[in-house]
Amino acid sequence: MITRVSFSIDDTQWPRLHITGERVSSTGERTAFEQKVLYDQAYLQFENTLHNQLRPSVDEIISRRKSINS
Repeated sequence: MITRVSFSIDDTQWPRLHITGERVSSTGERTAFEQKVLYDQAYLQFENTLHNQLRPSVDEIISRRKSINS
């Protein structure tokens, strides 16, 4: 089973950067996310956004594997 997180960063609204993305669970459930921030804050803000999307994906995989091995 695959869990996927994809994203893109757009600079057409400079000095704001715009991140958009989608997380797809192994069951096909989709969660969209987006955020616009000034370029000098982008790294920290986007890092938090991506962290918040990666956590449930990793948790899903760990929970599934633990239930298979139980």
